[in-house]
Amino acid sequence: SQSGGGALEVLNATTTAGDITISVDSGNLTATLITAGTAGNAVLTTTTIGDIKLGAVDASGDDVDLNSVGAITDNNAGLNNITALVLDIDGATTIGAADSVLDIDITTLEMAGVKGASYLLEADGVDLSSVNVGGALNVETTAGNITATSVTTSADDVTLTSRSEEHTSE
Repeated sequence: SQSGGGALEVLNATTTAGDITISVDSGNLTATLITAGTAGNAVLTTTTIGDIKLGAVDASGDDVDLNSVGAITDNNAGLNNITALVLDIDGATTIGAADSVLDIDITTLEMAGVKGASYLLEADGVDLSSVNVGGALNVETTAGNITATSVTTSADDVTLTSRSEEHTSE
């Protein structure tokens, strides 16, 4: 945890087992490589001011929790940003951008408290379990289905695009 203001860049934080929790007060958090090992969640937070700039965050089989008073952005140019069973975003001004989506490989997406637009590209199928955002929601898959269990926005569009391909054998 960092307090007192100023940006924090985490180049590499890894556990073999257990959680990783990183919090920044009054500054941006750049998470270049975060790997939470067996039974480990990754929790990234900015308070007062600050964006979360994502490189690669891996909590395979567990949760990634993001809470930002600013934006949550892609900081690794088209490579995967989040690998997890559940991605839970509880606050941000925006998620990704139309020309720089947040690349994810998750099973379940939960979102609340996002004020602006959200742009996410999922590697395979995803369940939008509980999504309640204030801006437009754009979710696309490169393969697999999108299941929209509960999705709410305030007067903005929801765009869900599944790129699931049908394969036949001869």
